Amino acid sequence: GAMVRPLLSFGWTPELLRAARVVAASADLGVFREMSGGFSALDWRLYARAMRDMGQHDAWPRLGEITAPTLAIGGTRDLFTPASVALETAAAVQAGEAEIIEGATHYVPIEFPGELNERIGRFLAERVGGPWGRSALATRSAQASNGNNPVRGGRHVVEAL
Repeated sequence: GAMVRPLLSFGWTPELLRAARVVAASADLGVFREMSGGFSALDWRLYARAMRDMGQHDAWPRLGEITAPTLAIGGTRDLFTPASVALETAAAVQAGEAEIIEGATHYVPIEFPGELNERIGRFLAERVGGPWGRSALATRSAQASNGNNPVRGGRHVVEAL
């Protein structure tokens, strides 16, 4: 925390992380700056304890019990959660499906919001139904192509997730 907080306080940190390829070139740096501002305010002792506890928890043996349609999304450049984890998760869940986004890091929602929105929408339309059924997806796609319902991305995707 003593090292991360000052680093994140510099206005140029997102650009540095992009140059170091920690985030994709397509990342919305304004949203990333907002997100990193919240990250810098974390209680680092609590964060370290949560990370330790998550490392001790193993849900893999129970994934096969999940019957709900599940979409696991990963990026080919994710240093924190490799794409192989999304593939293995999708394979372990009964109705699992994986989507690996080329060039994405751990920050897919702010790097590729359009692709993410499209993929989640298609998954919901094809696998979940209800208000996300095929006709609703077609209506939203038509509205978006007419400029009436632009694809929201960046901060809006992060908030939705």
